[in-house]
Amino acid sequence: MRKRSLKTEKLPATARKILEITDFSGLSRRSAETGSLLEAEGIRLLSEGTLASVLGRVQVSVPASTLQPGVYTLYDHYDSVYETQTTADFIYRNICPAEIMAYSDAEIIAARVLVGENLLPGKTADGYRNLLGAFADSSAFYIFYDAVVNIIDHRRADSYEAVGSGIVVQFESLKSTTSTYAYTVHQLWLDVITPGKGVTSQMIGAQRTQLFSVSASRERATLVSEDKTTYRYVSAEYTPDLGASYSIRMDAIYTAEYEKLNGRTPQYAPYAAGMTVARYRRPLTSIGGQPVAARTYSLILPTMQLLSESEGAVSVEEPLVGIPQMEQAVQHFGRLFGICGTEIYASKDGDCTDFTLPAAGSADTAAAWTASAPGGEGAFTALASFDGKVAAFTEKSMLVVEGNALPFTLSYVGAFGCQSQAALAAAGAYLYFVSDTGVMRYNGTSVKPVGSGLMPGSFAGASLAAADDTLLLCLPGSKTIYLYDLVSEMWSTRRAHFSEMLLFGAEKMAALVARDTENWQLSLVSGGAAQYAFSLLLDFPQRRRVYRISVTAELAAGATLSAAREDGSVLFSAAGTDGVLRAYSFAPRNLYLESDVLRFFGVGLVKIHTLRLEYAEVENTFGRYGIC
Repeated sequence: MRKRSLKTEKLPATARKILEITDFSGLSRRSAETGSLLEAEGIRLLSEGTLASVLGRVQVSVPASTLQPGVYTLYDHYDSVYETQTTADFIYRNICPAEIMAYSDAEIIAARVLVGENLLPGKTADGYRNLLGAFADSSAFYIFYDAVVNIIDHRRADSYEAVGSGIVVQFESLKSTTSTYAYTVHQLWLDVITPGKGVTSQMIGAQRTQLFSVSASRERATLVSEDKTTYRYVSAEYTPDLGASYSIRMDAIYTAEYEKLNGRTPQYAPYAAGMTVARYRRPLTSIGGQPVAARTYSLILPTMQLLSESEGAVSVEEPLVGIPQMEQAVQHFGRLFGICGTEIYASKDGDCTDFTLPAAGSADTAAAWTASAPGGEGAFTALASFDGKVAAFTEKSMLVVEGNALPFTLSYVGAFGCQSQAALAAAGAYLYFVSDTGVMRYNGTSVKPVGSGLMPGSFAGASLAAADDTLLLCLPGSKTIYLYDLVSEMWSTRRAHFSEMLLFGAEKMAALVARDTENWQLSLVSGGAAQYAFSLLLDFPQRRRVYRISVTAELAAGATLSAAREDGSVLFSAAGTDGVLRAYSFAPRNLYLESDVLRFFGVGLVKIHTLRLEYAEVENTFGRYGIC
């Protein structure tokens, strides 16, 4: 236990006394020790006994979806009134990926995609609407979300004809196509957020459901150019005179079927929530004596798709075949370990895609491996690579996989369960996790609780993350972020106005995804200075007159520090300029305190070293807990 420094002395000439606190205590709702914090909002206790404000949130600017309703065409000659010329790449990236909507010169000569007005965007200017999962590694944050759109995929052939002073283009169905189809396209999106570099969005999957079909006889249309440069479709409102007769064919796809499409609300069958990413870095190897460069893979779980990234752009390979449908996975040395239900898996050493088990009697120590949770322990919920072991959790217990080559052993650690992968975070020399009873930490050998002083009603649905030597804990519905200083091992809190919160992070990168209304907002937890407030227990037994209050503190530029009575009435305020350690002193007139609590509050980066009060005891004794 840290040795505390507390001084009281009498000044004989004036019968004044001095209380000086040079070593503060942490948050405590059970003790009544001078220097303890009765409440702490946005403040933490450092190992040297000083108080420091906690870094706040920095909102991440995430651009809204750019897809707009309308008619997109791949045709060089198009109606500029209601069509937008685009490319197949745009359609693949924003409407439907190539694997379920195939455009090629071999199949079609021209095409239109009609996107209805009743869009259900995955994100708007107000944030993410349909959040599916979040993940972080040492370089970026990953956000999964989905969106829904109605489309008519209109394939067509064409014929050109000079008519009078203009050009007429007649559109017909392809001979191989008997109908045009309307669909609901359910999209899966991924945002890759790199701090300081921005956000890149990429559709990584889609599902297509047929709504209705349009017979080939209604696909005819006439496109006219009076000046041989600009084109318009013939309609009831537009029938140009070219000085010669031509067959007028109305664009039924647009005039009738597109309006029908707009009357339909897109069907919403969401992708499964809980999507995440497992990162795997293939070590440097050699094949046939030739070196094979290290390579990083991103495996989407549970869809088992591989991501490849190049300069911020993300492409998705086909789902892997023959790999267990893992719910969570983590790299451990050269292997990928994963869990699904009551099974734990390990890939072949050096290959995250090979889970082929060795033949009976095989001496291959690099082969894949699998094992089941001990009977009665239930399904696996989380795992982590830590201290040369793989820590695997169920809701009831903790187990470890030891070794880096076959044969592995699965050993029981104790009845310390972990609720989910979100409730697990490695920080410093410990692995932290949330059980049913609170926050625990594992040092590679034993487990001990670190949640004393929290005492929330329930730890259900908790999420953990580590950033800036601070462990952050979110509990659903609490509207509070709990902060644990990894050096001083003290807890503090910060209020939040959100109704739902999810923390995620890795290697001192933490982010908060939260919502109060219908949209999820993303912010970096470890950046920007926030507001702070704390109440300090003085534990005086008597009513006293205060002659001077002095605080030694470091206040950064723009930071403020104010002191107030317990009822909130402000005694003095100070403003920072340069972050240099200074003494801020206040000598009030006729100040009497009848409570043993002082409240401090402010904003910005502050560090408080000492508090000194010069006072005298007077009659009419009042204590904190009533009349004495």
